[in-house]
Amino acid sequence: MTKKLLNLTKIALLIFSISFLLGSCTKENTYFVDPQGDFAYVLLKDNITINANQWNWDPITGRYKASVSFPELQKNDYEAGMAVGNIYIFDNDGKENVLPLPYIRSYIENDIPFTETISCALSYDKKNVEFYIESSDKFEDPAARVKYDFKVALIFNFTY
Repeated sequence: MTKKLLNLTKIALLIFSISFLLGSCTKENTYFVDPQGDFAYVLLKDNITINANQWNWDPITGRYKASVSFPELQKNDYEAGMAVGNIYIFDNDGKENVLPLPYIRSYIENDIPFTETISCALSYDKKNVEFYIESSDKFEDPAARVKYDFKVALIFNFTY
């Protein structure tokens, strides 16, 4: 029981550390140390902008996709690491917020409700990160193709 509690404490500390790192001004390739002295490494892909014209419709999956090169991605880091993605969203007051992916919004258009999900995935084979815009009705909606800013972190070499 004590071992499980210790593991849960480590995971909670790791999640807090990740949140702190993603919200700070730190740029690429950051180290941090957990209380046991173990190093963890964060590979940060920051300031990713996907413009409206970069979103491509995929009729097979029924979603928009945009890809960004991530050449720093190594096989071991990909297999043993954990990816965290964020999106920058402006609220109604014009203030910027950093929100975790997937980012899910619900709309009502012509009295018909639908949901839009923005997500991301790392691809080791392609050495890139792919971003997606997917609506619940799976219909192509050109109005969904807008400019978004993202950041993605890959955390690896950690113990839990």
